[in-house]
Amino acid sequence: MLKAPKNEGDPPRLFDNYEAHETLTAEGSTRVLTIDHQALYKDLHITWVEGTVYQFVSMEAGQPVVVRDEEGKVLFRDRGLLRVTFQVDTKGDADLENDEFIEGSWELLAENGSHPLFFLDFCDVIEDYFYGG
Repeated sequence: MLKAPKNEGDPPRLFDNYEAHETLTAEGSTRVLTIDHQALYKDLHITWVEGTVYQFVSMEAGQPVVVRDEEGKVLFRDRGLLRVTFQVDTKGDADLENDEFIEGSWELLAENGSHPLFFLDFCDVIEDYFYGG
């Protein structure tokens, strides 16, 4: 859901209460991996920086990633609250698909809970799962 901006011309704030389920397989492997996502994402503050660039402060709370093996055993569980900030160039229009994240502007402000996958290369994790173990 997009919430109307507080000031005319500012970008809208995103609010997303999401739930998703993925099943991963890999060519040449008989293993199956499932990933569940259930969390809330919310843009808390949007501040104009300059031109068409805005600074966002957002949070994500819940269990954004739970990874299970084919027997249902939890391999990784991210849970808790993350608060981050980043900048976006809106290009001066209302089309969100044209927005561009400003490289190097992303910063972790708070990490509460346990987020092991936040600090791992997920591609390495699943490659090891399917082909290494």
